[in-house]
Amino acid sequence: MKKVFVFIILSIFSTFIFAQNVIHNPGIKWRQQQVRINLSLIPQVEFVKIAGVMDFNISLSGVMTFNNKFFIGGYASKMPMRTYKDYAGINYAVSYQQLGIHAGQNVNLGLYRTKGGHYVRRKTKFIYSLKLGGAAIWLVNKNKEQASSRDYSYMAQANLGVTRPLGKFINLEVGGLYVAALTIDQLGAYFDYNDFSGPGAYIALKFNLFR
Repeated sequence: MKKVFVFIILSIFSTFIFAQNVIHNPGIKWRQQQVRINLSLIPQVEFVKIAGVMDFNISLSGVMTFNNKFFIGGYASKMPMRTYKDYAGINYAVSYQQLGIHAGQNVNLGLYRTKGGHYVRRKTKFIYSLKLGGAAIWLVNKNKEQASSRDYSYMAQANLGVTRPLGKFINLEVGGLYVAALTIDQLGAYFDYNDFSGPGAYIALKFNLFR
């Protein structure tokens, strides 16, 4: 998974470097408009179902945003804390990590009229996104040692929320999500894919590296 993560990051940065020629070349247009590309980092805190209980998960996405609307990139996530639970009379904690692709779009909410009669674009936007990837899952004992075989699952996570700028380079995003997991095999004696699937909530900050 580390090699896949490195490949995603290198792909993002190589595309970003190539894209600079598109932005500054007035002769190249896309749909009759110059393409504006922004590179952003998105740390996100999620409250989701992990091994049958609601728990916190954190992720970091690196994305490219095209014309302040559509974005695509990669993400990695990990449980920040260990929660021990009784499995067949022994307390284990679940180690849960993800890696994959993060894509979505911002939707403008139109204009509003000020007291002075001017029309101004609303700063708040709807945002929806999808995370597709894989997860690695295993059990850890209280000595922080791996105590089970490592299992893998395909993951899909749909996010729906609102985003609003907090400053020139920072946006706040809050909303709900739904996670769907598939294929829990090696750890089937302890839990199945339903223990990693279900609704949740999230909050994120989007740091734009340039405008």
